[in-house]
Amino acid sequence: MKLRARECVCGEGASEGLWRALSAEFLGTAVFVFASVGSALPWDTVPSSDPLRVAVGFGLGVSVASAFTRGVSGGHLNPALTLALLARSRLHPLRALLYGLAQALGAIAASALLYAVTPPSARGELGLNTLSPGVSRAQGLGVEVVATFQLALVALAVSDERNIFRGSAHLTIGLSVTLGHLLTIGFTGCSMNPARSLGPAVVTSNFSDHWIFWVGPLLGGLAGAGVDSFILTPTPAGGEEGLKADGREERASRLQTAPRKQARPPASVTRSPISGQELPPMKPALPSPCTV
Repeated sequence: MKLRARECVCGEGASEGLWRALSAEFLGTAVFVFASVGSALPWDTVPSSDPLRVAVGFGLGVSVASAFTRGVSGGHLNPALTLALLARSRLHPLRALLYGLAQALGAIAASALLYAVTPPSARGELGLNTLSPGVSRAQGLGVEVVATFQLALVALAVSDERNIFRGSAHLTIGLSVTLGHLLTIGFTGCSMNPARSLGPAVVTSNFSDHWIFWVGPLLGGLAGAGVDSFILTPTPAGGEEGLKADGREERASRLQTAPRKQARPPASVTRSPISGQELPPMKPALPSPCTV
């Protein structure tokens, strides 16, 4: 794994950019979980069982959160995507570990805040991921792997500068999350994000089959990284903007390491010894026929 000197383990903990990135992952995950899980609460006046409404809520939530974090931390907001980028050697292992911790803490804080501001009658299970009746553990694990697999492929694609996403990257990630929810809500309530599942589980103290919502997304992220590495983009990606360790630091590093053009030395000026006026440059003498 090639790692830049600025990403060495000894110096990364003291980096101001790292703390900004961790803060962005914490805040971004918190905003995403609060808005998305809040959109799925069972209010009496709102049909929370509508899968389209819940899917769109989660898709918009991740799009909005990634919009203000992508330039600071890469906008991962998901340990499964962080693991996929680590597997593609686009992230230092220590940074990946700290990102996962920040994402988990952000999800727990958002779930606790949502629990505190929601009336008891509307809390329900607070968006807890559980297996639906009749769905086995193997089936739930399988759909979580598949849903996160497609999300990881999309996330790795938008992080490659050879693919022209730019302003549409946030929307593309959001559409992938929406698609995953439309597929998976009936099975597990859809996780695709271990941090998103951890927050409600901690607040409600309900960890029934919780391992599925860690193992499934993490396996899906690794599978996406493997397919991206060996089939879709077998050569190292030229750019790592977005879903990168630190988007701003990366762009600044490119500017600092870019070779600078050397200024040409001024041409010597020949002046007349009598008038002092500038003389036109002399053409190089042609070789004599005798010396050819």
